[in-house]
Amino acid sequence: MRIALGARSAVFAPVRNLGVVVVDEEHDGSFKQEEGVRYHGRDVAMRRAREAKAVAILGSATPSIETYEAARAGRVTLLELPERATPRPLPAVEIVDLGYLERTPTECPRCRGKSVERLGLGTERIESILTERFPRARIGRLDRDVARGRGMQRVLDGLRRHELDVV
Repeated sequence: MRIALGARSAVFAPVRNLGVVVVDEEHDGSFKQEEGVRYHGRDVAMRRAREAKAVAILGSATPSIETYEAARAGRVTLLELPERATPRPLPAVEIVDLGYLERTPTECPRCRGKSVERLGLGTERIESILTERFPRARIGRLDRDVARGRGMQRVLDGLRRHELDVV
């Protein structure tokens, strides 16, 4: 039996008599080729499997919306594992209410001036406050400025590698 194992480009490996194509963590954005010829590795894998009359397995603990909807609609078969493969506990989850609102004041609460502008708190200021309050936390900021170029990918890669605690 011949096996091709690799990154998203492994789906192009010249394997004869292809029987199974496995895409692990199919939801992961790294399967998208954004430069040169653009393609989504998951979609290419599905097409390659279909043309080879092979089985495609898309693995994920958190399937992409597209894949989950395809399963819900019956276009692909959903196989669920109700328990973790290893006896590790689930990660801690905290639900944070984001929806907090208060009326914009008509005057400055400090000087009582009537010229009040809505500027927002700003992500850099929030990052600074978090750094002060949680000095041991590894904090990453993801806003329009950071997302330019490869910045977004660096932050997401840091999350994936567990190098960040808060974004």
